[in-house]
Amino acid sequence: MGRNTAGTGNVEILSAATAKTMLNLTGTNSGDQFTSETVSTIIGRGSAGGAGAAQEITLGTNLSMSGTTLNATGGGGSLWTDGGAITYLTATGDNVAMGGSLLLHHFIWIWGPATLRLNSGATPSTGQFRITANGLGSLSGITYAADNSALGFDVDYSSGFVARNATGALIYKNGGLLEFQGSGGNSVGGAFTATNMMALDLTNNRVASERWLREPNCL
Repeated sequence: MGRNTAGTGNVEILSAATAKTMLNLTGTNSGDQFTSETVSTIIGRGSAGGAGAAQEITLGTNLSMSGTTLNATGGGGSLWTDGGAITYLTATGDNVAMGGSLLLHHFIWIWGPATLRLNSGATPSTGQFRITANGLGSLSGITYAADNSALGFDVDYSSGFVARNATGALIYKNGGLLEFQGSGGNSVGGAFTATNMMALDLTNNRVASERWLREPNCL
């Protein structure tokens, strides 16, 4: 039998026949002990224990011990699977939503015919997407309302159309027209003021304006 006396109390190792360890971690309680029947037990203080002597902390659901190693297993399983080059939903037929739990929320990746949906509140102050290269240029899109959508080329929308290059262009659907707009000499970061180059009248199935045909030196 061996005994070790420390500043916080005694640790006593008894013979293998009795298989008992006496712990007095606080120096005030000689009754803290492991018995041969008490296995897979952690010593500490419970969440409502406050200050005091050590207590036996038992293992909860999905916890186990192997030797002196504490393992966590089971549970609900991972929602994601790390497949190496690709990380994917474990339930591969599920959809992904951010900013809400419904298909009308902000970012939806849908498994099926429509693979990606971007949504915002009505009359948004910024476009729904913008693609840049190292922060430069812009391929952007905004749906402001029904019959009011635009794709921007070196243009994006932030409480108004903003130029991201000296030249820029829009394909803009509004009021039943599909307009092809553009301008040069823009100040990067400034307001984009477009000239309507051509418009298609979608209601009457005709060309509404043909400025590029009428003006000289346009090609």
